[in-house]
Amino acid sequence: MTFSIKQNFERMGAGSGDEMLRSQQPMDAGYVWTLIDNVAHLVDESPKYRINWLHNSPSGGLLGLPGPTREFYFFTQTTENNTYPRFDIRVAMGAGNTEQEVRATLCTPSTVAPIYDDSTQGVLATFTGITPDGGAIEWTIDETTGAVDINNAPIADVPAARYTGTDVTIGRVVLLKLIVEFDYLAGEGGPTSLICGVQVREFLV
Repeated sequence: MTFSIKQNFERMGAGSGDEMLRSQQPMDAGYVWTLIDNVAHLVDESPKYRINWLHNSPSGGLLGLPGPTREFYFFTQTTENNTYPRFDIRVAMGAGNTEQEVRATLCTPSTVAPIYDDSTQGVLATFTGITPDGGAIEWTIDETTGAVDINNAPIADVPAARYTGTDVTIGRVVLLKLIVEFDYLAGEGGPTSLICGVQVREFLV
């Protein structure tokens, strides 16, 4: 949701020409309005939680999603050509009677598990952590993505909605996926690991 009138971010260049921002030059009301509207949109939309799932266990027991693999799809929007936004990725895990390795991978929709490292085709970033021991619930993974090699993870996007007859650049809509992988065994002692929370937060800087 955004309170901007345009409902999108409009790219504004810095340079010469009638359509560019210029140093030490008068600025008309239209450009001032666009700047204010851009600020309103960015405040509302960035950072934005694309996934924000937390399991609530009123009984206090260990409840969550079993493994060994879970996938979470979400849409994002690019504002720079051939550049992904940055993402905060958090995964909360609950453990039973043993520690387990867990891996969270941000990737394109066609990428399939298992994922071993960032070099896998279609992977934007992958992070690993160790689940807590003894039934506790902790943020096992809490990381931020850096620059993404778009040759390894090409941007497969579609134009976002736009107003008819305008030349406004408002970004492209991209479908991404978060894969969470971990060892999962269930026996007399209960499950070894469960996903208890997943958050993906997008931001532009």
